[in-house]
Amino acid sequence: MKYFFKTFSILLVFYFCFSASVFAEDQHRWSEWITDAEPTCTEAGHAYRMCDLYPEYIHYEEKSIPPLGHLLETTVISPTCTEKGKKITKCKRCDYIVTEEFGSIIPHDYEEKIIEPTCETDGSKTYTCKYCGDAKSEIIPKTGHSYGEWITDVEPTAEAEGHQYRVCANDSTHIEKKMSRS
Repeated sequence: MKYFFKTFSILLVFYFCFSASVFAEDQHRWSEWITDAEPTCTEAGHAYRMCDLYPEYIHYEEKSIPPLGHLLETTVISPTCTEKGKKITKCKRCDYIVTEEFGSIIPHDYEEKIIEPTCETDGSKTYTCKYCGDAKSEIIPKTGHSYGEWITDVEPTAEAEGHQYRVCANDSTHIEKKMSRS
């Protein structure tokens, strides 16, 4: 007899639960959805809920949670004189990444800086690429002195020395002086 009531109870619950899912949804008292596998960008998740009308008998409903899809962010890096351009697409949720090269390496764009030589020191020409910083230098040799003719500013006499000077044509601050006798 005990076996009969147990079997009858089970059949009654199945009748109400299964017929309720087809005919009358209100004969179930569903719990909240419980997610046991979260969806990812590419994989579906899983959730279930249980009918708690008859807790001694397990009746539940399942559903698949669709994949989220990638949440993409794209960064574009223009070509330079050392590398082709890049388009980098990354997912913010997972480790998905795609890198595509585009364009071609562009020529260097050099800016020239000149330090003029003097009579006593070398000068230089430096070329620096404004994109990548690549630099090349050339030495401009010092000019050396280029003195003009001697100029007498004090004539020598029997009692006193005379005074002469000459000026460098490359730098007027360079003056060579000499004393002379008659």
